[in-house]
Amino acid sequence: MVVAASFIGLASARYALPEAPSAPLPNYEARKVTFVTHALAGGMALMIGPWQFRGPTRSACHRFRGRAYVAAIAVAWLASLPIAVTAETGSVAALGFLCLGLAWITTTMLGFAAARRGEIAEHRRWMVRSYALAFSAVTLRLYLAGALGAGVAFSTAYPIIAWACWVPNLLLADAWLRRPGGSGARVPA
Repeated sequence: MVVAASFIGLASARYALPEAPSAPLPNYEARKVTFVTHALAGGMALMIGPWQFRGPTRSACHRFRGRAYVAAIAVAWLASLPIAVTAETGSVAALGFLCLGLAWITTTMLGFAAARRGEIAEHRRWMVRSYALAFSAVTLRLYLAGALGAGVAFSTAYPIIAWACWVPNLLLADAWLRRPGGSGARVPA
């Protein structure tokens, strides 16, 4: 998970290079600034997240990284809104990405608020969900590569993947948290 998250997170930075490649999305050029902002902030959250589940959780380093994670998600979410509503494959994809964004910012803010109240177990549970949603960046690319590799047209695959990249992640995170002893106290990276 850490390797995949780091790879996608670092790969997102390529869009900020002076000779940046064009993203393989039809609406990229029209939304370049918001896309690059979303990619950089989302990539940062994707790379920070796994390290939050390891080591001491009450350290200054954990709190600093946690604040950076929350800030990155807030920026990525805001930048995602104009991208989502202009999804080239239509309203099903747009709604999928808008719901993903809403779930992501909500779980993150609920986790942050729980930490501020000192409710650490609740904080952990919300942040496991938040990171499962952040990881949708990885699952989206895996599903899209698989679909296109299987000959499925982008216009057919993308609306489905707009939902499939995050709903199963969230369901799996919830199932993991609900297992016996699943307080989220020990979250594997």
